[in-house]
Amino acid sequence: TITDLKATQPDDKSLNDVSLFIKANGKLWKDTLRNRNVAFYNGLKNLEKSQFYEEYLRMNPPFIPRNCREKTYGNHTEGNTEWTTIKEERETQNVQHAIKKMVAMARIHQDKINEADARIRETFKHLPEEQQRNIKAAWENEVKAGESASRASWKTHQEFF
Repeated sequence: TITDLKATQPDDKSLNDVSLFIKANGKLWKDTLRNRNVAFYNGLKNLEKSQFYEEYLRMNPPFIPRNCREKTYGNHTEGNTEWTTIKEERETQNVQHAIKKMVAMARIHQDKINEADARIRETFKHLPEEQQRNIKAAWENEVKAGESASRASWKTHQEFF
């Protein structure tokens, strides 16, 4: 996890080059960036899927995704209107529960993103202000690249829905 990683402090206090800082803290930098990118992708996926599910519920009749459908047991057939009504209500509740779960998971992934950003800020807070700005800019550039790659990857998977 992100919190298990320990930052290595460079011996040379006059570290002016961002690439040297990243090299000195390479494992922390790469692992934190990877964890952040995975959390961003998963959070994006959960939020987008929850929006699809909400749209499914607004359809008339509502579309129920396969993982939210109720099974038919024994003599409970589609011709039995009481059973059909109960089944439709349960399936709608299952979709609503799935939406809540996806939104909660997106919040958890957002917390992981915030933790990763805080972890990186913690590693360079002891440096002079100019170096902090340069390192922060490098981090933000890598984060933007990771987020755009995640969005592109999600776009290809999104076609399934």
